[in-house]
Amino acid sequence: MPTSEDRADVLFDLLADSSHTYVTIREETGWSRKQILKAVQVLRDILAANGDVISVVCDPQGPREPWLYRLQAGRDILDAERSGWILNRFTDAERRLKTIKHVLEVAVRGLDGRTVEGRKARIYDLHLRRAQEEIAMMSDGE
Repeated sequence: MPTSEDRADVLFDLLADSSHTYVTIREETGWSRKQILKAVQVLRDILAANGDVISVVCDPQGPREPWLYRLQAGRDILDAERSGWILNRFTDAERRLKTIKHVLEVAVRGLDGRTVEGRKARIYDLHLRRAQEEIAMMSDGE
């Protein structure tokens, strides 16, 4: 049975040839949507771990259309005219971090700070609060 890493290798080859939606990836591979999403995550992790300048981006094609996955390099990922992916990722990350911070606040109040879990909660909470403060300072300066 193929592993997620095996699927990531196959996905890399598919995307190196052309862009694909999850529908066309499923047609090519027979994978479930969950397997496709996991392969995308693993491929992104592999590329980042290798210090690569490319990543898997995923941009909308239109209302109610499947998003288009493709390999894209460095500055093109950041170019809003070529890809809305990075802006979408920032919005998504900010929302997720806000949710995580709310969960951590509960954990900090509810866990014993002498336990490993309690210390982890406090450390993560500290760093997320600091990151939010720095982002807020950037926004104030603009």
